[in-house]
Amino acid sequence: PFWRQAGLSGSAFSEAGPLSQIWDNSDDSLSVHALAGFAFGDAAVALAENVGSEGRGGAVLKAAREQLVRLFGSEASDVKRVEYMSWFAEDWTHVESETRERVPFGQPELSQPHCTAILFAGTETEPEHGHMEGAVRSGTRAAREAIDLLKGR
Repeated sequence: PFWRQAGLSGSAFSEAGPLSQIWDNSDDSLSVHALAGFAFGDAAVALAENVGSEGRGGAVLKAAREQLVRLFGSEASDVKRVEYMSWFAEDWTHVESETRERVPFGQPELSQPHCTAILFAGTETEPEHGHMEGAVRSGTRAAREAIDLLKGR
């Protein structure tokens, strides 16, 4: 596929577009090449609502295509087929609720210093992003807090 010819893996983690995680989902044995991606949080809700109201040519899907072009080059605009799966519509992966409020990651208590000098960092302490991005951000936060504590001694 074009991304490999360009020396790219086909994998990306991004906060600049509706897709947060993108990967090479090719089957070389069948000569079938594809990029796949996940949208989380508000972007996933927007995709689900957009596809339902505007079909596969909606604004959010257009934004996903534009994101792929930014990440993998102009050849990513030559889309042959789009397969869309809304996990919101699956009985076994989504529970209907009264609200569509975003469930935060982590536990707020863990992002606060304990006993003045015990600091926690990790995905479970970062309320906005979770996953690897949350782990990195929480590590940065904890390092900043540790420096502040050491300067204050």
